[in-house]
Amino acid sequence: MNHKKFLLILNQLLSQKAISIAAFGLHLCVEKTENEGIWKLTIRLFKGGNEIPEIIKECVSPTGAFKWQKMGPHLTLDPQTKAIFLVEEVPAPQEYIPFKTLVHNFVQVATEWDEMLIDL
Repeated sequence: MNHKKFLLILNQLLSQKAISIAAFGLHLCVEKTENEGIWKLTIRLFKGGNEIPEIIKECVSPTGAFKWQKMGPHLTLDPQTKAIFLVEEVPAPQEYIPFKTLVHNFVQVATEWDEMLIDL
């Protein structure tokens, strides 16, 4: 993640609803939300293949969000693709360093969750 990439993100989000970038080795989607000044960060963690393991199903609420997560980065399940995503809604940063820190921390959490899900 560098300053040029941050400026590119800001520029592209002026005309697009969402963009995908490589960030610290992972594929990150940055999307504008309906709320002005809020972005949604998403990283796909786990693709379940044909079937989602029962231990993971037991943790998922009917809305697709994991039951124990109320705010901050949270996991969601896409029942059609059987993929699990880490998602967080954040204030749209206007400065590079806060954005870089935010993305770095988000990627770290994603990496930790990915490792845990693989072990299940």
